[in-house]
Amino acid sequence: MSVSISIENAVKSYDKITIIPNLSLDIKNGEFFTLLGPSGCGKTTLLRMIAGFNTIEGGVIKFDDNIINDIPAHKRNIGMVFQNYAIFPHMTVRENIEYGLKLRKENKESIKKKVDEILQIVKIEEYQDRLPERLSGGQQQRVALARAIVITPNVLLMDEPLSNLDAKLRIEMRIAVKDIQRQVGITTIYVTHDQEEALAVSDRIAVMKNGVIQQIGSPVSIYTRPYNAFVAAFIGHSNLFYASIEKEGNDAYLLFRCGYKLKMDNLLDVKDKDEVIAAIRPEEFFLNTENEEGIKAKIISKTFLGRYTNYLLHFNDNEILQCQSSIEYSEDSSYAKRMYEKNEIIILKPNADKINVFTSDMKKSLIKGVKKYE
Repeated sequence: MSVSISIENAVKSYDKITIIPNLSLDIKNGEFFTLLGPSGCGKTTLLRMIAGFNTIEGGVIKFDDNIINDIPAHKRNIGMVFQNYAIFPHMTVRENIEYGLKLRKENKESIKKKVDEILQIVKIEEYQDRLPERLSGGQQQRVALARAIVITPNVLLMDEPLSNLDAKLRIEMRIAVKDIQRQVGITTIYVTHDQEEALAVSDRIAVMKNGVIQQIGSPVSIYTRPYNAFVAAFIGHSNLFYASIEKEGNDAYLLFRCGYKLKMDNLLDVKDKDEVIAAIRPEEFFLNTENEEGIKAKIISKTFLGRYTNYLLHFNDNEILQCQSSIEYSEDSSYAKRMYEKNEIIILKPNADKINVFTSDMKKSLIKGVKKYE
């Protein structure tokens, strides 16, 4: 039976160094919940704490209303899927899936029924008598998933399960993983550093940095309305500009350092002359070919990617934050009248409805309605 998971003020330390300080979150029964962040942010450490593989130095972890801090890993009734599959090479597909049920001393009839059902769910019935060496990476990962689910765990934990697959197979498998999770309805915690993967499979995402949750929300809200500049830059790509607020009566404008002024109708608690950071995604610019109104940029290079063309841009140093790896504009090929070449000057206008604005320290959104935890 699936459970909800509650983590309250969890702390994890190694050798007096705190990896996770005072972390709290709630995961709903049956939810597909993803921990997303760069390497070393603490997401796998947190997953291992939930699994019981790592100790917890403070706080509590609950399955429903039951505290599991001191329950050994093998008694927590979890299913685990690892990056390296961890299936037995000397056993057939069926024998691998049966393994956990045999450890639980289930009778032969029950084992056969459950394995038959899960083989059908994960779509590997035709491979049930094969050894792992005769399976593709995606098929092996399906075996690992089936073995984790067949024991009817309370929680399914997945640690970078698709990272060893090639790009095309990753896309196919993330669809399969989500479909299977929906079919069995099990509470799932999924760890990845791949932003696109997280957006594709998750009901909700927690973005982590240095052991601290930066934002929790649906894929749409995380992408379109990030709570801070770290989330904006980590999920997809955002171009970060210096700007300030200009008030004219009840109206508020975003004033870029190049002098371009953009009226904003959704800013929260801003004052005249406040310094802010504006985040604009590459696809959230309009190309202005009518007049000089907008932000001027020089093209450094272009990359044609079929459905769109991605342009690498140069702005004056005082206009943009210097910590960025690149500044980009993406143009939909359907609407492009022509391609622009290196050193050409273009004029861009941001979409006021899509732009995100943060405090000057980049820690908080100034857009109405944006929540840190959803």
